[in-house]
Amino acid sequence: MSETHRRMTSQRAEILAELQAAHDHPTAAELHERLRRRLPRLSLGTVYRNLDVLAADGMVAKLVGAGAEARYDGTAAPHDHARCRCCGAVADLPARALGAAVGLPEGFLVENRRLEYIGVCAACRAGQGDGAH
Repeated sequence: MSETHRRMTSQRAEILAELQAAHDHPTAAELHERLRRRLPRLSLGTVYRNLDVLAADGMVAKLVGAGAEARYDGTAAPHDHARCRCCGAVADLPARALGAAVGLPEGFLVENRRLEYIGVCAACRAGQGDGAH
């Protein structure tokens, strides 16, 4: 968490709760659409700003893939990801120990890590990938 403690506003708490309940790693726009059912006056800009704060404070992870819209992860437990390069779907994977053989520079202290496998999901491989995962 950042050294600057930020107040947990009601909107930020709603965004965090929705993200923690989601297991599909939604985009900011997808989160906004879900939250508008309960918070009709919530703007997309507010969702983006609060996601940035939550990510900066280490409460959520912002998953950025090359050429893909950022997705957000509210799962706090350590884990890895598999991302479909066709539809953008992201799935959680159990974290695996990397061991000492990863070739880190001598004296390097690992504070965190992110591992993401990039490939094509089963639906896209079957020709059914419509991006609605």
